[in-house]
Amino acid sequence: MLTNSNTALRPPRFLQPNALRYDPFGGTLRTTQGQRAVAFPSELIVGLHKALERETGRAMPLVTYTCGRHWGERLMQRWQREWSEEYGVTLAELDSGRAEQWLVHTFRSHGWGDLQLDYTYERHGVLLWHVRNSVFVELLPDLDEPRVCAIFAGLLAAVTSAFAGTALECVEFGCAKAGHGHCSFAVSDPSRIERGQDAAFERRAPNEVLAAVLNTGAAP
Repeated sequence: MLTNSNTALRPPRFLQPNALRYDPFGGTLRTTQGQRAVAFPSELIVGLHKALERETGRAMPLVTYTCGRHWGERLMQRWQREWSEEYGVTLAELDSGRAEQWLVHTFRSHGWGDLQLDYTYERHGVLLWHVRNSVFVELLPDLDEPRVCAIFAGLLAAVTSAFAGTALECVEFGCAKAGHGHCSFAVSDPSRIERGQDAAFERRAPNEVLAAVLNTGAAP
């Protein structure tokens, strides 16, 4: 598992506001490394989620979780190259403090939200992530699903697995859409998270979902 660290990290240049290059004649947007980038309108995100909810019903979070997991795995492949170009070391040499700061920079610079790592239950083998100002909460207030950030859960599962060097899963146990204050995610081994996912599918309260992950009667 990741352990706490106070190591400072310089924000990478390719996450700065001027890191994109727009070609008005070719109709392309690229990073300073030449990689193609795309700016999706919020209406597309809303439309995709509403279509998924209509077609899959309450299984929608399972679908978006899988999408987020694949997204995170692809991101890690790209970050392997970008990290070595930016800092001169590989992701395998990255300490936990800089891994956390890297993800925080990434979320903020892309407008996804404000990410924070929480070690409260580390001794139980569970890491918590919290996202304030989640883009999905803002864009998807009309969905029936009370937890709308499953795609972030998949992303965090893939990325934390890569940094920790072991297979981990993630579940969103609390969502700002349902009045939780912010969106909260638990990352742990697959057997623990499966219990949490079952509880989340039953739309149980955040503390009950977290308790299922921790395998306790109730979480504080």
